[in-house]
Amino acid sequence: MRFFAIRQGLPRAGSGEPRAKRLGRASIGGRNNRCEPRRGAGARHEAQKWAEHPRSAPRTPVNRIGIADLGFLSIVDEIIRTKGKCDILDVGGTLAYWQGLEPFWRDRPVHFTLVNVESEPTQDGRFRSIAGDGRALDQFQDQSFDVVHSNSVIEHVGGWREQWRMAREIRRLAPRYFVQTPNFWFPLEPHFRVPFIHWLPEPWRVSILMRWACGFHPRARSAGEARQMLDDARLVDARAMRELFPDAVVERERFAGFTKSLIAVR
Repeated sequence: MRFFAIRQGLPRAGSGEPRAKRLGRASIGGRNNRCEPRRGAGARHEAQKWAEHPRSAPRTPVNRIGIADLGFLSIVDEIIRTKGKCDILDVGGTLAYWQGLEPFWRDRPVHFTLVNVESEPTQDGRFRSIAGDGRALDQFQDQSFDVVHSNSVIEHVGGWREQWRMAREIRRLAPRYFVQTPNFWFPLEPHFRVPFIHWLPEPWRVSILMRWACGFHPRARSAGEARQMLDDARLVDARAMRELFPDAVVERERFAGFTKSLIAVR
């Protein structure tokens, strides 16, 4: 399962200025996603990045079946049985994504609050869209929601301190949460779409990005641009997820014997 992401708002390498936001996981970058091994491989979202100067950025694959397969809807159903409804906060979410998933949830009494770098208009009363920073959601009081959902976001918000800040906000805002992220130890890096590249020393990765366009990224024109691309996503492993979410169970989504993604569930 994969949903949305967000991180620092530096201009995209090779572009000179922030790219326009496109929804759909939004298909920013315009590339078809081919590395999702499960059903719904053609469906995807793209990354939105958090920061003071927001910009759009590439995103990991989306599996639309995932919310059912990996148990998010079972969490929602538990809450509905207790409260009669469910208020969901999606950190990094967009309207287009959830509308695409509507067959899975439309018969449930749910309300979505979508937080992204920009708000988007909606006439659907089941949705509220606001602009915000996933690392500092001070506009919401503690336990304001029933469950927080976030997909492929936390690897895009910055280094360890920024990831910890986002995790702290997620844990503060609801008693339940469902947070997915690609696994560092999966051989195919999901943003550059190159096997093993994320395991190489940084100078080697810089050289590769200066020679070829990789995945969602164009060929870097300088070492600085290459390093900026590398900073776009900082993948975490299971140990890091357990430290970020110590009160969660960290589930593993596997493919071909490897853990493809990690899901912190509480």
